[in-house]
Amino acid sequence: MRYDETGRVYVFDRFRLEVAERRLLENGAPVALPPRVFDTLVALVAQSGRLVSKEDLLRIVWAGVFVEEANLTVNVSALRKILGETPSGSSYIETVPRKGYRFVGNVAEAAETAAAAPASAAAVPGPSVAVLEARPRRGRALAAIALGLAMIALGIAKWRDRATPAADQAALPRSLAVLPFEVTGGEPGNAAFGLGLADALITRLSGSPELAVRPTSSIASYTAAHDPAAIGRALGVDAVLTGLVQRSAGELRVSVQLVDTRDGRTLFAEAIREKEADVFTLQDTLAGRLAPILPRGLAGASRVGTRSREAYELYLEGRFHWFRWTPEGWARARELYEKAIAADPGYALAYAGLGEAVGIQLFNGIPEPTATRARELAAKALALDPGLAAAHFALGPIQLFHDRDWSAAEATLRKGLALDPGSPIGHDLLGILCSSTGRFDEAVAEARTALALVPLSPYLGWDLAEALLWARRLPEARVQLERTTATEPAFLPVRFQLANVLALLGEDARALEEELAALRQSGTSAETESALRAALKTGGTGAFWRARLVALRKEAAKTYVSPYALALLAARIGDTEEALDALEAAEKARTPELVRVAIDPGLDPVRGEARYQSLVGRLGLATVATVKGPSTAPRPPSASPAPSPRA
Repeated sequence: MRYDETGRVYVFDRFRLEVAERRLLENGAPVALPPRVFDTLVALVAQSGRLVSKEDLLRIVWAGVFVEEANLTVNVSALRKILGETPSGSSYIETVPRKGYRFVGNVAEAAETAAAAPASAAAVPGPSVAVLEARPRRGRALAAIALGLAMIALGIAKWRDRATPAADQAALPRSLAVLPFEVTGGEPGNAAFGLGLADALITRLSGSPELAVRPTSSIASYTAAHDPAAIGRALGVDAVLTGLVQRSAGELRVSVQLVDTRDGRTLFAEAIREKEADVFTLQDTLAGRLAPILPRGLAGASRVGTRSREAYELYLEGRFHWFRWTPEGWARARELYEKAIAADPGYALAYAGLGEAVGIQLFNGIPEPTATRARELAAKALALDPGLAAAHFALGPIQLFHDRDWSAAEATLRKGLALDPGSPIGHDLLGILCSSTGRFDEAVAEARTALALVPLSPYLGWDLAEALLWARRLPEARVQLERTTATEPAFLPVRFQLANVLALLGEDARALEEELAALRQSGTSAETESALRAALKTGGTGAFWRARLVALRKEAAKTYVSPYALALLAARIGDTEEALDALEAAEKARTPELVRVAIDPGLDPVRGEARYQSLVGRLGLATVATVKGPSTAPRPPSASPAPSPRA
């Protein structure tokens, strides 16, 4: 069966269906329909009163593409919800069990016709994914990624582009989250490749200014078991894309579904079957087919960056471990990136990933050679691919936290953001730099942007609170810290910083409770906690903080403790010389936290000291005089552990 409804206009009850215009009107107002749903409606209305078999509908609506029958079921279900009931109270679409569907509305063809469209456009409802002949298997996980990436990007583009009326466009989602794909087949590494597929698709879709796509860091912790609509609402997006990759008998079956988070409707569904193919040939072929029909920027070359299947697989697995956000995960990611580079010494993405993974060690007191290597890796990535945003975001933290070269760091981060405006790490780092140089309004704006991209990130929630703290907006900082603590109570930096802000606000009792709770949660010994409580009981708040400093000195004799943390505690208890000694030690060790030395309220007790002013001058920073703070000097904050790597 085939239909050609060029120029026809159908009317039924309150609806008007203009085929050539690809428009459905309800009482004169446009109704937004995804392209496949529109085509399903046309096929049924054109045969009003007659049975249209499932086979015919699949052939008409998905011409030349293998899809599951479930896709048709989804479309019919969507139409029933959109059309509602007939005046008599029945559905417009009748199901004929095991056979097909029948449109039962009272349909009339309008006397006038819409402007005729080209016959070629009418004969085939829209561009479709060609079923390609696959080459022999050379990487089943990669074939899944390539096939899913191309197929989904094409489907979303068609779905968006075909709804041309302005009213329809306004109803389409403008923001999207792609969840890790579920990969079945019982093979090890499925979770890694499921996230790799999502990551690759996010990279491809993020090129369009028409669609805001959440970064991989915002979705990495989710699985197929979560409710997509609920995840989408938590992430603040209009729609969520989920996918399933099935491996069986040398064949790949990729199914995707786009869910509207506002009402749970399925907006788009596709399924495709392929033999396991060579990923790179398949990607190149599909990218060529996509180029004429995708929005500008969406069909650009994929940043796979390598022709080595082994290197690509290792990189994807490294990304999976990176997003576990644990020291063990970062260590494993470093190993995998090293192996990816060994497999392909020209792989820019692997160099950028390794540079980022090596650079993280700077936050844990790793010595100078680490910074040198991280810089070399980022520079290598940039040499191989100057347009790689990830390489700029690997270099920027070295220039910021280690070199303290404010202008170079800002230039690098802004270049990265020009290439990838949706990068949370880019906005976060730029916000930290703006705070450090006294540009507090910019800093808070950048921190808010980063958190909006990854709303559930405790790291970014912490950084927004710190931007507010450095700006002396203490009540707002407290609210943000309490919000982050409520969602991630195990994230200790936020708990320590909350104790800090409470002390600055004069809520000593609550601050001490929060500090003790965070210490207990961090594994502090019962003996240490007992000593702190005894000091508080006998000598009050001042004795508590002195005992805290003694305990931290003992800890520093056994393991790395940031000298900056020691400086804060010494300043708190009024030991100016020890505080200044610790700050100078932090300068010598290039401690990352030193970027905040000119703005940290915890250092207010030593700001008048010549050694402090000299240190700030050597770092090329403005003094706290540029900060508009409270009328009375804030109390110094408590010490907290060395900062964790940023999100």
